[in-house]
Amino acid sequence: MRGEWGEFNPWQVPMGSTTQSVFELTGVKVLRASTAAEVPAVLEAAAAQAYNALTPRPSCCRSA
Repeated sequence: MRGEWGEFNPWQVPMGSTTQSVFELTGVKVLRASTAAEVPAVLEAAAAQAYNALTPRPSCCRSA
């Protein structure tokens, strides 16, 4: 996610380091993929949950 370790733009660090917590505090469940192999399953789960529950599901994919 932007602002995490390896961020090339230092201006992204303050918000990026709190994004997941802010989402969770507002009731938005965050699903994350840490590897490329996890991306299809995470996106499918997020889309299914968002569609079935009519709620937002951000999906964050960490680049390697």
